[in-house]
Amino acid sequence: MSSVKKRRRRQEEEEEEEEEEEEEGARVKGCESDSESSLSGEGEDNEEDDGSSSEFDPSMEVNVEFEVRPISEENGPAIQCLLQQLLPKGSVAVYGLTQLLLAQDGIGSVIQVESDLVEGSGGGDENAAEEVREDGEPSTSCEDGEDDEGEGGVCGVTSVLNLTHHRSNEAVQSLTDHLLTQCKQHSPSEHPRLSQLLAPPTKTSGSNCGDVGLVINERYLNIPPHVAPPLLKSLL
Repeated sequence: MSSVKKRRRRQEEEEEEEEEEEEEGARVKGCESDSESSLSGEGEDNEEDDGSSSEFDPSMEVNVEFEVRPISEENGPAIQCLLQQLLPKGSVAVYGLTQLLLAQDGIGSVIQVESDLVEGSGGGDENAAEEVREDGEPSTSCEDGEDDEGEGGVCGVTSVLNLTHHRSNEAVQSLTDHLLTQCKQHSPSEHPRLSQLLAPPTKTSGSNCGDVGLVINERYLNIPPHVAPPLLKSLL
């Protein structure tokens, strides 16, 4: 009889130990699930915070003061970036056209952000080395993929270039060739007329057409359009 009681007691003790182990395992699983849910909640909160901080309010207005200045030597890199918006790189010698615009004393003007003028951020370090592209022309920050809109505070340029007077210049020749090619491709009927305008005067034709000028009126897209008329009037 005593041996039977011992076996029953041992069996009961083993069953109690198994129950305690099951309860302990359940408690551990519960803690793990609680920690995972708390981490998940924190991640969702962070995502919501990030989403709210990156939202853009289209109705937000930014007041910026602009000032018009005569074209100066330090505006060269910015003007080159603006011309590259209009003219294809490689087909037209943009750097050469920029140098012609800089050499015209008193002709044309640039739009600059007034705050940049006060801080004195002009065209950068004049002694800095210029990087050169494969075609021999200096590269600019806009070619290197940098977001340098308004380099030196310049947001727009208005000027005119006498194509007849500078017809022997290589940069002007590349420009006229590009214009004639595009005209022949997209408007063949106007090609003879444009060719006559851009052709150098001869003894037979004379210079009845007069001088032909290229009006340059370039600015960045976010610059309000109402700044253009005063610049064109001052150019005249």
